[in-house]
Amino acid sequence: MYKKVDNVFGNYYLNYLLDKIEAPGQFPWFFYANTQTGVVPSEFKNSGFRHTLIFDGVNQSAWTNLFLPIAWKVSEIISKPIISVDGLHVNMIFNHNIEHIGEPHLDVPVSENEEHSQYTAIYYMDDTNGCTTLYDDKGFPFLKNPSTADSLLIFSANIKHSGGLPTDAPLRRVVNINITCPR
Repeated sequence: MYKKVDNVFGNYYLNYLLDKIEAPGQFPWFFYANTQTGVVPSEFKNSGFRHTLIFDGVNQSAWTNLFLPIAWKVSEIISKPIISVDGLHVNMIFNHNIEHIGEPHLDVPVSENEEHSQYTAIYYMDDTNGCTTLYDDKGFPFLKNPSTADSLLIFSANIKHSGGLPTDAPLRRVVNINITCPR
């Protein structure tokens, strides 16, 4: 299951977020050797900056409330209430003048549960050709989704995905959301 939604909030909320994260000395960014899997790679193509807001369902940041409306919007779009926000973070990766797609991965351990469903969503804050790629059970790509500002890509948390570097813009910023909902 996956769904792409454009014009999620309109320019007001997107510009508000961008103003907050671009204000000098305000929003804290932290270097991350691998913004996708957290595992230190042999090459630093996936390196960038991250701000973890929620990790394993626990709030990690005073900035979390700024980004929670995105999780609520995901809940509204899939028409399911949120049982838990399992992960929420903001990633920023840079144009390294190379085409590169990161390692396919899952954001959260997927649990087999007949009562709950887990979802991953990516909210895009920039227009770039840095794609999110979704993979089938055999590891073959079945969707390449370019970053479109103020859009969401929502998919089952058991679908492996990867992010690509932008080559047509200086950077790619996304908000990554992992939620659990009732079936």
